[in-house]
Amino acid sequence: MQPSPKTSRIISHFLFAAIWAFTIYIGTMGIDFGRHWDERKLMKSVRDSVPYASVLPGWYNYPSMIYDLVVLSSAPEIITAYLLNRSEYTNSMEIWLAEKALVLRARIVFLCIVTLSLLWVYLLLQQWTGQWMQALLGSAILASAWEVSYHARWLAPDGILMQFGILVILLAFLAIRSSGKRSFVWLTLAAIAAGLACGTKYYGGIFLLPVFLTGFKVLRDAGAKPQKYILVAIALAGIFAFVFVMSTPGSILETDRFIQDIQFEIAHYQSGHPGYTVEPGWQHFTLLASYLSTVFFSKYAWFSICFFAFALMGLFAILRENPAKFETWIFLSVPLFYIPYISLQKVMMVRNDLLLFPFLAVLSARGIAAVWNLDFIRKSMTAKFFIPVLLALGLSLNFIWLVDSATSILTRRSLDQAQALQEYLLANPGTTFYLSTPAKRMLPNENIEGLQNVVNRPSLAEKYIYLSHEVENPLANRRGVYDAVFGPYEVNFDYYPSWDGDSRVIIMPMDSALRQSQFGIDNK
Repeated sequence: MQPSPKTSRIISHFLFAAIWAFTIYIGTMGIDFGRHWDERKLMKSVRDSVPYASVLPGWYNYPSMIYDLVVLSSAPEIITAYLLNRSEYTNSMEIWLAEKALVLRARIVFLCIVTLSLLWVYLLLQQWTGQWMQALLGSAILASAWEVSYHARWLAPDGILMQFGILVILLAFLAIRSSGKRSFVWLTLAAIAAGLACGTKYYGGIFLLPVFLTGFKVLRDAGAKPQKYILVAIALAGIFAFVFVMSTPGSILETDRFIQDIQFEIAHYQSGHPGYTVEPGWQHFTLLASYLSTVFFSKYAWFSICFFAFALMGLFAILRENPAKFETWIFLSVPLFYIPYISLQKVMMVRNDLLLFPFLAVLSARGIAAVWNLDFIRKSMTAKFFIPVLLALGLSLNFIWLVDSATSILTRRSLDQAQALQEYLLANPGTTFYLSTPAKRMLPNENIEGLQNVVNRPSLAEKYIYLSHEVENPLANRRGVYDAVFGPYEVNFDYYPSWDGDSRVIIMPMDSALRQSQFGIDNK
């Protein structure tokens, strides 16, 4: 017996709320993960500006949205310092802004904003398909991805951009599905969201494209005259620009520095970044495709590949339904333009690709629904049993890993890495290891001499063991290279091997280490 639409909707809402709450809870569990590259510069700019009542961060490599959010998260201290003792305002702010508690609170603010993307995906899929359970599936796929979970904790613009970006698509769909003045209200909100996306990261301006497409669709349906198209386009661009300037006032007030920092970042991405440099074009594209297909959906490659295959099926399904539908191209416009753009850059940092994650989750849910609705699937009791079971298994393994990784962050200070290393070597007698000098120092000499699988020549070893802080700029973006066996799992080391967090033991294939001169291994 099938549940009624009302019952199905209630169940879906309840499960979504549980998933959303779980995602925030897991995020806060691991919120104290250590250091992050961007935070020092960001907190310094807040310390240098807020005590002097400035609204300018003084740098514009990113737009100012993340600075604005950190200032907002500091509001209790700012207000308290100003109201209690204005004469000591500067000193009070200097003390409070140096406290770790403020950084952790800011991370929680960022986490909560980033996880709004789950809600936007949920509502977008419901608007598109009219099916709450399919909407639940899409949001669950996004919520279960470890790549979303650990990035969401960072004081960085990428997760915030992801959230604003998919919000633009949702608002665009609402504009299309409304009529009269209500369509233009949603369209205006979409332009505002696009301006906020650009105010978070400059290439977020790409989200103005679906806004323009939506405006064209709304006007065409209303039978508007040609001149109105131009007026609406100018109005939407004006709203977008105004919101961007309000979020990044330095673009007007410190124009020279603003232009200088943007030019620096353009040159940076065209020239490369140590460890993260790739060949623009085909190599960047294939590495990105590998990441999105084998890593994004799950820590477990086979599950990730399965969900990615469903995403390809979802893409095929929406193109097959009606290739002329505006909704299809409004949705696909961003990935279709962004992927070629980012593939032409010499720097590959996967955090830049977060804006694609909600699109993949939506496509994967659409693909699963398309497979489920196939005639031979609907007629097969075996298939109707195993498909939900396998989906539940994949998502459950993902959620279990989120718990495990968050727990590893909580318990990281209690781990004895020397003991863990010794136990690992004893548990793998069939594998030969070559240890760096700092790694050897972690173990007593008598213990090393008793380990037959520890060799003194790199050419005899299958695996190399070193400490993460030993090597500057190791090569990133290759799956399965760096195995951070000991320490917290607050980041994917294959894609961030130069991570500035806690030092931990890293195990990697010996041939991969020998190919990288920065490891300084003499292969004799």
